[in-house]
Amino acid sequence: MSDTTLPYSTNIVETNTVENFLSDEHIKKLVNFYDSATESLSNLTGKKVRIPEFTFAPDYPPEALEYITFDSNEACGLGEYLDLEPDNELYDKFINSIDKSLINETEDVIKSNLKNNGYDNFKFTKISLQNLNEYNHVTQCKGNLSKKIEKILSNPGKHIQAFQGTVSLELDNEKYSSAIFDQWFPWSTYYMPNRTSETTPWKKKIDITFLKDDSPEKFNETIREYTNKEFSEYDWVNINENWIAECDWHSFDKQQFYGLSLEKVLQFGNPGTLNLWDMKKYYISMPWNAEFKTRRLTLNFETKNA
Repeated sequence: MSDTTLPYSTNIVETNTVENFLSDEHIKKLVNFYDSATESLSNLTGKKVRIPEFTFAPDYPPEALEYITFDSNEACGLGEYLDLEPDNELYDKFINSIDKSLINETEDVIKSNLKNNGYDNFKFTKISLQNLNEYNHVTQCKGNLSKKIEKILSNPGKHIQAFQGTVSLELDNEKYSSAIFDQWFPWSTYYMPNRTSETTPWKKKIDITFLKDDSPEKFNETIREYTNKEFSEYDWVNINENWIAECDWHSFDKQQFYGLSLEKVLQFGNPGTLNLWDMKKYYISMPWNAEFKTRRLTLNFETKNA
């Protein structure tokens, strides 16, 4: 079957790091934008808040906004999650308080800088600011959504995922990083070969999760480059050297990487550094000390072929 009849490309976008992708001026604008949005929401709620993700493209305002409140500095405290949705007076006040001038500017800047670095023929499917306060301990890939298989297969050329990127903005730890694996899969899935249907923490997502003793096949597709072997000792040592382990509940289980091989660990780097990889590649964030007060501010985007 040729690529022209598939909802994905078999040509994998090379994993890449681009230093000084964003100028100091634009980094400062984005940091100030995030801090101003946080302060505005805090004033409106009368609470200390944190915004884990603020999505502003391709559609603005976002369909929903999640924020966190927390009133202590306990180690590893994550806070209470609250949803803020349209048709809510607080939501409307918050959105109206946002300076939207930077939103369109940022999309144009990212697009221009990507083209200057050799990336073309793409369309943004998501742009957001992230200051995550919770560590996601699951390996995943962000291919097409399986719940839209029929729609995607009816017009595959419009749904070819391209690449995703993370740009460092302001960090409180130099070891923030992501591990990228050699394996890839065309549909968005989670990879947990150390879990069963009884032990997985995400029971509602079993249909899109590879679990223990599962074959590497779903939706008539196979995990590419699957090794069917234990994670190598060399890769295991490498990946362990790159986590932040102040909290006891952050740890890896070697079995969770069965069948995988490590391509590289991408350090977030200095402010303005871009890390980019194919949307279909499996990846995982390195563990960090997830607290309400943690500063891990990044600009993130996802793309598909134009």
